[in-house]
Amino acid sequence: MKINNPHDITFRDIFSDSLKARELIEIALPGELTAMFNWQSLVNENESFIDEEMKEFFSDILFSVNINDRHDIKIYLLFEHKSYPDPGIWKQLLTYLSRIYNKMDKLTPVIPIVFYHGETEWKISKNFIDSIELPEDVKNKMLKYIPDFEYSLIDLRNEDVEEMLISLTMKVVLYTFKNIRDFESREKLENFIKLSKDLFYEDTGLKIIQKLLLYLYATNEVNPAEMKDSISRLISDDKGNIAMTTAERLMKQGFEQGIKQGIEQGIEKGIEDAKKEDALKMLKKGYPVQEIADITGLPEDVILKLKQDLN
Repeated sequence: MKINNPHDITFRDIFSDSLKARELIEIALPGELTAMFNWQSLVNENESFIDEEMKEFFSDILFSVNINDRHDIKIYLLFEHKSYPDPGIWKQLLTYLSRIYNKMDKLTPVIPIVFYHGETEWKISKNFIDSIELPEDVKNKMLKYIPDFEYSLIDLRNEDVEEMLISLTMKVVLYTFKNIRDFESREKLENFIKLSKDLFYEDTGLKIIQKLLLYLYATNEVNPAEMKDSISRLISDDKGNIAMTTAERLMKQGFEQGIKQGIEQGIEKGIEDAKKEDALKMLKKGYPVQEIADITGLPEDVILKLKQDLN
């Protein structure tokens, strides 16, 4: 099993669940807005809005939720995951939003939420108008003709996850995403174990731990002996045995599946390869080069080269 982008895969796997998505939405949006939501109506809409062609390159998650006591009013929330600053974010969002709106009979708000856990500062403006490259004096005369909206940004670089007023499960998940490139550090690894140890006691918690350990092994060179030693020291005997069994099984499974493939070349190469694979799929289906560039963020010359190789 080849995992080109374990960041996207893990994000989608965990936050496709409505309970986890709700916590993320409450982090991303102001309380005065989320107080209007009927959370019992929160539904994953990917199957309804994402067609077969889009599924091959659409890694985002789309939810809908009704407004309290107004079953006729529904809004949509689009999660866009980023593990690196992507200058093409606006083109991607516009492409996704356009495709989603084209599926609607009645236009309804779609709120984009960008989840970022990269190593460097996210400097891309949250306002679409700022992405329009015009001299300010010209832009000011054209403002009413230019659509403008913003996305909500969750930037884990600026969050003290362990101090956030969220569930333990969400703390462990966000801690893992925030520190995912640093788990070769004994300190980060042991902090992860201490933070998550209570999740080993329950079935739902254990499932999350399994997902996170696979993610961790896919992106870090974790020393198996250090993992066993840390678990045995930090978790009591009865639960430590369960934890070690889980960790050992997942490490073995990870190596057998080959999820550590590509680490020597760096995770960024994996991200680039994943984009190229998406571009190839779209080329085979006849998508225009410009549209592929907008969606994947790849330069047009790279896509043209892929097209030549394909022919």
